[in-house]
Amino acid sequence: MKKSKLLIIGFLICITRSITYLAFPSPIYFPDSPGYSNGKFLNFDLISFMGHASRSWPTPLFYSLLPNVNLITFSQLLLGGAAWFWLIVNALSLLTGEKYKNLLLVFLIGLSSSTVVIQWDTVVLGTSLIITTVVFLVGQVIRVFTNPKNKLDTVFLVSLLILLSLEKLSHTPLVVGIALAALVAIYQSHSRRFLIACLVFLFVGLSYSTMVGFNVDRSWGGSYSGTTLLWQLGNQSPTAGSLSKYLAAKPNVPLCIYQDAPYRDLNSSISKILNECQDGSEYVRDQLQKDFISFALSHPVQIAKLSSLGFGAYYTNSSNNYGNAVQIFPSIVNSVFFGATQPSLVSGQIQDQSEGYSIVNSGQPFWLYVPGIGLLLAGLLASWLNLWKAEQKNAEVLMAAAPVFLLLQAIITTVFLPSEWVRQLVPYLIPLAALNIISIFIYAERKRLLQKI
Repeated sequence: MKKSKLLIIGFLICITRSITYLAFPSPIYFPDSPGYSNGKFLNFDLISFMGHASRSWPTPLFYSLLPNVNLITFSQLLLGGAAWFWLIVNALSLLTGEKYKNLLLVFLIGLSSSTVVIQWDTVVLGTSLIITTVVFLVGQVIRVFTNPKNKLDTVFLVSLLILLSLEKLSHTPLVVGIALAALVAIYQSHSRRFLIACLVFLFVGLSYSTMVGFNVDRSWGGSYSGTTLLWQLGNQSPTAGSLSKYLAAKPNVPLCIYQDAPYRDLNSSISKILNECQDGSEYVRDQLQKDFISFALSHPVQIAKLSSLGFGAYYTNSSNNYGNAVQIFPSIVNSVFFGATQPSLVSGQIQDQSEGYSIVNSGQPFWLYVPGIGLLLAGLLASWLNLWKAEQKNAEVLMAAAPVFLLLQAIITTVFLPSEWVRQLVPYLIPLAALNIISIFIYAERKRLLQKI
């Protein structure tokens, strides 16, 4: 790619991020931000490489290496911009026609520069670095797809997969899925010795990240993942009624778990179970996850409802108002990718998921604009049509599988981590949107659709 083109891409990515930093240099803190940063330079009290802390160590370590809080915003904006630059440069290499390249560039710059994306780089949470990792991963998937014989690209892909698993153990389905697809794409391009070395590297990395993840989960005075599942019994969850009846029918479930369901006040109900009901606390730690998996397998309709609600929260622009951001493009750019609602769910009158869910089910007229759903369906269709028509199907499997596993990870996250759906889903659905756009443009160029318009 020409140097002038690279400079243009870098400038377009940097402009909104630079203005955002100039306007909002100080990051925003949330109630759970102290688990990631204590604001002290080179203080490693929150870090345990064995997982004996409330958070896995990559994000707290990153924050502890920054001399002041303003550098948190700067560094996250910088890393996020670098990740999007990597993705866009590699995406443009998939196309040959300048017309297609320029139009794809416009779409990807619009997505990467939207306030819904940039806002996460101005908050002290793990979300920013996870998004950055997944965006880098998508760019590297494209890189390996276009150049499967490059050993360094393969090693970098494996390294990103291990980092992603370290950031959250719940990323295992995505990590394993991408790894298997990558193996199919490259196994004919490398020696058996190199492939075995990569698999050993991945296995050791995932074994370590699994140990760290389990220890982090147990560091929450019981079980973080088990406690989070109690949100499924809150009045914001469409599964609360069915799940409470299911648990009530099981003899080993303490009464305190389901007697107040659906919980009207999530914090007080969960706190009461964990602090005042010993049997309930032990059940949450040891058994709730197993019983919920059993419930999910036997109640697919309830899980579909839950997934649709979580995806609706993301795809209707209710993902705004987490962090600061400046966008130089018209606000319609956000709506193109992230939709909207009428009435708005980002007004000051709605404080949490419970209130938003109550409005949706109030019986009053409610409009949803979800162009992201159309983009998702079109992108998935395009990626599989590209695979069907491809001459080298082994390599094309990687491009077709990546969006599927990102979608699967989002569904699993919606079901098993129901606290703050939007915040939990953005690391997967934003890069998925980029992949969908790329797949559509690949299909359009192969079919010469722009020439026919």
